[in-house]
Amino acid sequence: NEPINEANVQNELQKLFFDDVVSMRAYTYQKVRNFDFYKKFNGADRGTRTQELALLVYTGDDYSIDQARADANSGNLILYIPEEYVESFYNPMAYAQKITVYASKKMGSSLTERQRRILEDKRQQVSDFELKAKDALIEAASNAIYFIQGQEYPSFTGSIENQVKSAFEKLIMNTYGKLSYITTPINVKDAEKTISEYALSGIPFELDGLRRNHNAYDDVLRYLDERRGRQTIHLKGLIEQFGKAPNGWNDLDVIGLVAGLLHDHKIKVTYLNEMVANDDKQFVSRMLKVSEREKFIIEAVVIVPQRIRKDVMDVMRDAFEFYEVGETYEEIAKNIREQVTKQYKEPIANMLNKKQYEESQYPYPEGTTLLRIRNSLDDLLSETNSERLVEDFIDMEDDFKKWSEELLDIRSFYHGSALHHFDESVQLLKDRHDDIDIASNDETVQSIKKKIIAILTEEKTYDYIYELPILKAQLKEALTKN
Repeated sequence: NEPINEANVQNELQKLFFDDVVSMRAYTYQKVRNFDFYKKFNGADRGTRTQELALLVYTGDDYSIDQARADANSGNLILYIPEEYVESFYNPMAYAQKITVYASKKMGSSLTERQRRILEDKRQQVSDFELKAKDALIEAASNAIYFIQGQEYPSFTGSIENQVKSAFEKLIMNTYGKLSYITTPINVKDAEKTISEYALSGIPFELDGLRRNHNAYDDVLRYLDERRGRQTIHLKGLIEQFGKAPNGWNDLDVIGLVAGLLHDHKIKVTYLNEMVANDDKQFVSRMLKVSEREKFIIEAVVIVPQRIRKDVMDVMRDAFEFYEVGETYEEIAKNIREQVTKQYKEPIANMLNKKQYEESQYPYPEGTTLLRIRNSLDDLLSETNSERLVEDFIDMEDDFKKWSEELLDIRSFYHGSALHHFDESVQLLKDRHDDIDIASNDETVQSIKKKIIAILTEEKTYDYIYELPILKAQLKEALTKN
């Protein structure tokens, strides 16, 4: 008479129930999303719980009906088998287990042929008792009571599996109150194409004038906006967040919302710290790879207050004669960078490049000014935070006004005839150096020479530089008389 191993019996009943009575691995909700669920029969687990939803089978001999009702929360679907049905499947399964244990022990010892046949007959009875247990378990499950969110549902229609599906539908509707926010799910087969279209053209609007999945769109944006600057949100975490209750959205729909928000300049996305543009040909395929999702960081952008936009517009107008400011800090910062580079950095770099060819004895005017402006612009553009860059740009309004005035004369020197006159004068002094030395006692030659050198070495020589052609001619003429 072998003792009953309660854990083994429960484990076998668990296998029997989830292999033969309710065998589905996941529940497909309205042909939209598959929900995996954890399974447990009394104390016997079917794996480790990692899912939000669970199908828990309670039997009346182990759990009271009040306990079943209390445990029907947080995504738990309780299938409760009343106590009067338990013996019908428990006893045959327990007896089958006793035979199995007894036979396993005896088969290892020396037996007579008659004893061996008796033992084999016993082993063959195991299948009969397991079948009896299965039939009884099916009958018991068909009379089960379901508990969802603490509410009792005596029965659903159809087969046991269909009843469980009906119960899961109700559970999902109760657990995921925002699942209906996804009115148009993304089809798996067309996922990359659809998401790419969302990124390039935006999420389409429906006939009622509302954006497709507009409530979900607003929910994701609100979530990101509330955490902007306080929490780093990776795509992986965003998908996990909106996959949980009360949302229950799948990864494709969340990625589609991200693509739409990126198109609308509501968020900024970085991949390995590099900014991602909505027309980037790789970012959608990367987002669809689970292994890549932690490399993406998603952050809400801030709509700039009207006062800030006006201040930026004033500086942009005066400094660049540019009027397309932008709506977000990122857009404005991008325009600032482009205009500073185009209208200041590049011209200054060009002038400094020409300055490399100056004669050290006669440097081109205001080189220190060019370096000072360039360094200030470098400091401005080194700011990686868009909001701080915009604020710094506004604070530099007076600087830009001053630089505009300073660069007027400097630009005219480098890009007009002044540079030509300057270089020719320096060259004349070099070429006629010996002649000028010989005429050291000639007051006219030395006077003209001093005037030329004074103009060449004057820091702000712009008002005098156009005297150089006359002075050059006079010097040449004076030298011919010596």
